[in-house]
Amino acid sequence: MIVWKSKIIENWGKWSLANKIPIKPTRPLKEEDIGSIKEGSTRSVWMIDVPTSSGTFPVILKLYNGSKTFLKYYEWNVYKNLKDTRVSEFMPYFYDIQIDAENLEVWIFTEYLNVFGEKPKFKPADLYNITSSLARLHAKTFEHQPVAELIRRTVPEFQTERRNERLENIKGYLQQAKEDDFLKKVIEQYCPEIYELVERDLDFPEVIQSGKCLTHGDLHLGNICYDGQTIKFIDFGVATFSPCWLDVVKLVETILDNRFEEKEREIRDKCIRIYLDQMQQRGISFSEDPNRLYRMAYLMRVLEKELRRNLQATLRGKRPFVSQLVLKKISLFSNELHLI
Repeated sequence: MIVWKSKIIENWGKWSLANKIPIKPTRPLKEEDIGSIKEGSTRSVWMIDVPTSSGTFPVILKLYNGSKTFLKYYEWNVYKNLKDTRVSEFMPYFYDIQIDAENLEVWIFTEYLNVFGEKPKFKPADLYNITSSLARLHAKTFEHQPVAELIRRTVPEFQTERRNERLENIKGYLQQAKEDDFLKKVIEQYCPEIYELVERDLDFPEVIQSGKCLTHGDLHLGNICYDGQTIKFIDFGVATFSPCWLDVVKLVETILDNRFEEKEREIRDKCIRIYLDQMQQRGISFSEDPNRLYRMAYLMRVLEKELRRNLQATLRGKRPFVSQLVLKKISLFSNELHLI
C-alpha cells in the first residue's frame, strides 16, 4: 500500500498525537523523521522518531487497509478491547487507534519495543523466559477467567470445520507429491509414514479439552519483544481463542528448528516443565500427560499449517522446499505417541 509521509504528518497533527505520547516534542514532525520498516499490499509499518530535547523518541505506526470485514476483525480489536484488562501487560502500549472508515484504513500508534529477533545471541534461557511469560498470558486468559468472554467476542474461536477442510487439502497435496520427484524423495527419506498418518483423526480431543485461552498463533522471534525483564508479544493478527498447547508448540518448535539442535530434547522438555509449573501456580492443571499433549498439539498444528503450506507452495512451483526438520519431527512424535 502506498502511503505518503506527508499524510502521516498531516494525520499526526489532526489526531493530536503529540499530546498522546509521554514526552514533549521540541518541534513539528518532518518527513526525515519518518522511516519505513515494512510495506505490503494491506499493511505498512513505520518508525517515527519524534524530536525531543534529549534526541528522539521512537513511535511505531502500523497502518492497515482492507475490506469492511477486514477492518472489523483484526489486530486493533485486540488492543482496543483488552487495553484495560490484565492482558495489556503482555502487549505493546498503544498511544492511539484511529479508524478511517471512508478509506478503509486503521492507524495504530504504539510504543517501540526491542525485538528478540534482533538480539545478537539468543540463548536457551531466553526461550525459558518467553515460555514462562506465555504461560502467564495463557493463565490470565484461560476459559474460566472473567476476561475470557470478552476475548471470545474479540478474536475468532478455534474452528474444527476449517481445520478439517485444510486437512483434506493436505491429503490431496500428498497424493500429488507422489508424482513430484523432489517431494517424493524427501518424504520417503524423512517421513514415509505421513501418508498413513493423515488418514487418521488428528483433531485430538485431549488437546481440545485441555483448555482454551487467547493464543497468539504466530510466535517467532520477530513477534516477541523485551525490555529488561519484561517480555511482550506483538502482531496479534492471527490470534484466536484456541487450545493453549497449540501456542506452546509454535513458540518452542519454531525456535528449535533454527538452533540448539544438539540440546533439542533437553530444551523442549524443560520448556514443557516451565509451562506446566507456571500454569499450576495459577490453578490450572492438565489431566493428560503434558508431554503427550505437546506432541499431539504439534501434529495438529504442523499438518494444518506449516507442512500444508510448504507442500502447496512446492506443488505450485513457488519453491522446491519442504522442511526436513518438520518431517523428521512428525515422524518422531507420531512414533512416540504410538500412532503408527
